[in-house]
Amino acid sequence: VQVPRLRVSVADRMHELREQLASQQELAFSAIAAKHGSRDEIVATFIALLHLVVQREVVVSQAKPFGDMTLRWVDAGDESDGQTR
Repeated sequence: VQVPRLRVSVADRMHELREQLASQQELAFSAIAAKHGSRDEIVATFIALLHLVVQREVVVSQAKPFGDMTLRWVDAGDESDGQTR
């Protein structure tokens, strides 16, 4: 029995992340990944996150190596440096 692969859109994931972060300002990546159970969904979400970081819409911080990542929405008027930590 072959299970069909789920098609996952990075653009859709970017849109979802923008909506979630705009309303909550800060999220843990583990909480986002928990909603998307398949590996393909998690990979697409991570790639979407990378795009948002490059576009300086999101800042990522991580307290310790291999620890959970915290995502923070960057408002247009935000004075942060927009760098990934």
